[in-house]
Amino acid sequence: MSMTLPEELKKLYLTNNGQVSCNKFEGFFYGLRFYTLEELYESWKVNASICKGLSEEDMAKQCERNSSYPENAVKKHYLNVNWIPFATDTCGNFIGVDLDPDIQGTRGQIIIFGRDEMEKVVVANSLHEYITFMIEQLKKRNYRFEKIKRFSSEGDKIIFSYKEDKHPNDVLKKIIKGLF
Repeated sequence: MSMTLPEELKKLYLTNNGQVSCNKFEGFFYGLRFYTLEELYESWKVNASICKGLSEEDMAKQCERNSSYPENAVKKHYLNVNWIPFATDTCGNFIGVDLDPDIQGTRGQIIIFGRDEMEKVVVANSLHEYITFMIEQLKKRNYRFEKIKRFSSEGDKIIFSYKEDKHPNDVLKKIIKGLF
């Protein structure tokens, strides 16, 4: 990746190398799957190849369509090679570490970004702060388990997510903005 990963991220992966997809349980990060280190790298490579394919004109257009919360904390790009995804909805949306923040941001901040995320949101100033936030949500009982019936040999699937039945990133944005 030609970059140094934050120590917090290294320690997290030394403790647990992501969530193995067993088709029985999903959503370690409130409905988003925790990438294995190999998956993180593969996803980053895909995002990096998309970034390399964008012209300066394309990048300028993206900046017009994208926004940051708080303002000027996250660069208004569609993608950035310095955003390291560690959790995914498996449809191109992520929570990740921002190693290239905008002028009001903090290197290592945790952000929401991806295919459907025109508004890039800072979730926490560090990975430690993000995990602490998640623990607080558990203490507040802001979660649910949902059993999804599957009619295949894989059997039923259990999903761990926020109580509100919306995309995890949408609920997370509402919590961060004080709307939930």
